[in-house]
Amino acid sequence: MINYIYTGGYSSYDGPINMIDGYIKSLANANLILTGNIPTKLEKRISNVKNIDAVGFVSKPHLIELIINSDVCLCPRCTNDKNRIATFPSKTLKYMQLR
Repeated sequence: MINYIYTGGYSSYDGPINMIDGYIKSLANANLILTGNIPTKLEKRISNVKNIDAVGFVSKPHLIELIINSDVCLCPRCTNDKNRIATFPSKTLKYMQLR
């Protein structure tokens, strides 16, 4: 089983909602770990979805452990958001540093 992790925000700009929708539709044979400030509405929506673990905020050492033990670190970006052209998802650097 593949272990995915997403760390970060949950606004439409960040793209995780589309990513989570895709995961749910695919019924992936994988684990998806979500960290950070997960909106209540999203938590309710995914509460019965198999293999999604919404851990919320965790300590920095625990977050590092989760990233190191994941097979894939996700960094979704919405392709139709004009802000993505001028910004860089800095979490990619942290992911690379820990891998």
